[in-house]
Amino acid sequence: MFNKQLKFKFFVCLIISVIGIGSANADIVAKVTDLGLPGKAFLKTGEEIGFLDKLEHGQSVTLDAAGELTLVYFDSGIEYQYAGPASFIVGVSQPENINGEPQRVKDYKLLEKTGLKLSVDQKHRDQGALVFRAIDPYPNKVRTLSPNKTKLLSTDSSFSWASIGDGVSYEFVLTDSFGKIEYQTTVDQNQLQLPTEVTLKADRNYSWRVRTVQTGTEYVGIAKFELSAETVSESLSKSRPNITASLSEQVVYAMLLEQEGFKYDAYKQWQIMANAKPDNAAVKAKLAELSE
Repeated sequence: MFNKQLKFKFFVCLIISVIGIGSANADIVAKVTDLGLPGKAFLKTGEEIGFLDKLEHGQSVTLDAAGELTLVYFDSGIEYQYAGPASFIVGVSQPENINGEPQRVKDYKLLEKTGLKLSVDQKHRDQGALVFRAIDPYPNKVRTLSPNKTKLLSTDSSFSWASIGDGVSYEFVLTDSFGKIEYQTTVDQNQLQLPTEVTLKADRNYSWRVRTVQTGTEYVGIAKFELSAETVSESLSKSRPNITASLSEQVVYAMLLEQEGFKYDAYKQWQIMANAKPDNAAVKAKLAELSE
């Protein structure tokens, strides 16, 4: 009887927790995908709005005369760009204007092209696996391996890892999910580009390892990645913003990449945006998150 009561309480708590998680983002409907001068856009509460902030349904937004703000709705992928002075309420599916009109309303058609829907939480979906604690055969690690725990849009990717030190050589081994060695070599740098003759297959998992050569202490790093299905790669590749695309469009594309598990490609996209906002704390935080 006692065990049954415990199980019942456990499942009740679990259900409440799941409901709580689901409802936490229920009112978030849009994201700030571009922002002009800092300190020029505010919520009704007086809180300053920042680049990449999420906006909730019903919030009031005010822009000073020199303020500029672009927001994109998660559900539709439609962008609204404002220049101050202006004020509006964040509606369910579009802003409700109080003072001023959006300078531009644009549908990038990214969601239509890809058949995907923007998620409120774009945190990347790492490939999961059960991990059993055991004695680590490689206590000395080569760290910051990339790509790792990610999907890739194409086979044209480079491999990199944290350097152990000057004058260190590394053995690189790439294997498929069946343990077949696809490529093996030794390099003197902490990076590598696969030669064109190495052809990897779509919709397949791969792992790669680097090991220090002829060092007093052996360092080893192991990583894994997955090549996406060709249909997914083609769909997302067609949606890639061109060099003249706005910052907002690049943000939306990076959001799609991240939520679909392409954190390696999302990182590269954020690196491009970092050039536009080199000192922005939100961009730096996003790069740090995706490099984990």
